[in-house]
Amino acid sequence: GTATNGAALENHLSGRILEFIYLGDHVRLRVSVAGHDDFMVKVPIADLDPAWREGDPVDVGWKALDIRALDPIAAA
Repeated sequence: GTATNGAALENHLSGRILEFIYLGDHVRLRVSVAGHDDFMVKVPIADLDPAWREGDPVDVGWKALDIRALDPIAAA
């Protein structure tokens, strides 16, 4: 999904940018979404809005075919 046009996609939520993690050709945004502070969004550097700052509101969205849901890790 993308943070720039998330509201236009079939699955979308509003959130708030908490952290930028720069990883070469892309950035991972840690976003607070639906009461969870661990929602990660991968954004290509070319699509990163230079005006975005931590704390900014952002719409995130994704196509159903693009999502990967993982089972939670069980406590040891």
